[in-house]
Amino acid sequence: MHQNVRRTQLAGSSGVCLVFQSPKRCSTILNDTQSDTPRYATLRAVFNNTKRFYCKELAFEKENIWTFDGKGEVLLTIMSSLAQEESRSISENVTWGIRKRLASGKVIVGYKNFLGYDKGPDGELVINEEQAKIVRFIFSEFLMGKAPLFIASELTRQGIKTVTGKDVWRDGTIVGILKNEKYEGNAILQKTYTVDFLTKKTKVNHGEVPMYLVENNHPAIIPREQFEAAQVRLSKLGQRVPHGCTSPFSGRVKCADCGSIYGPKVWHSNDKYRRTVWQCLNKFNNDRKCTTPHLLETELEEVYIKAVNELIENADEVKKKVEDTILKVLDTSELERKKAELDDERVQIVARMEQDLSGPVSSADSQEMADYKALVKRLNENQDEGYKLSEAISNKKLRKASITAFLSKLSKQSPVKRFSGDQFLILVDYIVVYSRTRINVVFKDGTVISGGLLS
Repeated sequence: MHQNVRRTQLAGSSGVCLVFQSPKRCSTILNDTQSDTPRYATLRAVFNNTKRFYCKELAFEKENIWTFDGKGEVLLTIMSSLAQEESRSISENVTWGIRKRLASGKVIVGYKNFLGYDKGPDGELVINEEQAKIVRFIFSEFLMGKAPLFIASELTRQGIKTVTGKDVWRDGTIVGILKNEKYEGNAILQKTYTVDFLTKKTKVNHGEVPMYLVENNHPAIIPREQFEAAQVRLSKLGQRVPHGCTSPFSGRVKCADCGSIYGPKVWHSNDKYRRTVWQCLNKFNNDRKCTTPHLLETELEEVYIKAVNELIENADEVKKKVEDTILKVLDTSELERKKAELDDERVQIVARMEQDLSGPVSSADSQEMADYKALVKRLNENQDEGYKLSEAISNKKLRKASITAFLSKLSKQSPVKRFSGDQFLILVDYIVVYSRTRINVVFKDGTVISGGLLS
């Protein structure tokens, strides 16, 4: 039956040849075979690439299997199933080994494209000081109030290359750096996991498999307080900053009518009267049209300059008020003491739960089960209270860092004649627009200076 057919040896596959006959059944066999072993991957690739030569059958000469024989098709299916099961077993063993290493706290890091760190002699993370300057610059600029897109544009303008050698920085890259806990010296393990051993598809871990936090694993580039402050600001970023806008006023001008933010709009975009104005982003989205006016960017700058000069005139009084009252209110020592108590209680609860689980199984209505359920309830309450305290501590630290920067800038500030975006971001929290003659500038210390435009 197969004596007079033309054969071609498959490169790199001893004992496998291609037989030129009809394509239909060979294609079906290969595409229906789910095995991901190198042999079958090679067969699929060669068959698909040789369709134009009308390669129609496969023969495994060593095993004496021809794909067009009924017996050969059955044997091929059995062998592919065995190979697939072997692949599954290997994948599970590898996965088990990796997860055991993660559970023991062994940090696995991709060093090649990790801005700020290099691989040390013993495989540990060591700080690359040249790159660490870029990371510190990103966090510093972000906490001064600049948007990720603005920071990316500034790095691109300065000619600083990304860690992969590209000339252009993206705002997504900046956000990724700001979210990376490794810059504060910690490491979260198993952020992603492999879903299917055949397709090798990975997914972000949202609790499907355990994640592990390794604290103080390596030298930190960013102090913990600064990193936590950045996370608080990141959580609020999406609500305040219009996408793609790099102006210092982005997300900092509010409409007094509806509470929405102002955003830039281009008028007369195709003629000589083209100009950019700032107006409420919900001005025409509500049933009732907002009555707040549109403003030119130069008019916003004018309002700020008047307000900041009035603040500078009373700088000593402002500084004394802030130091005597606001900074004391923002002290976090009491909250941190309560948080430490909750942490100690949580450790004790978990220890008691583990002790209960190690004993004999009790009936559902026994006292031991009731005690265990009470422990679970208290553990959940403890975690909720701890989360609220952590959020309150982070908010206070962010506020304190902003006010400290505000006081430092204010003490050195002479009367302002020209608008500076950096200065504005350090000193101002937000601006509220009521009308053209009533515009409030709210500074970082809480001071409100009311002003407006002449017309």
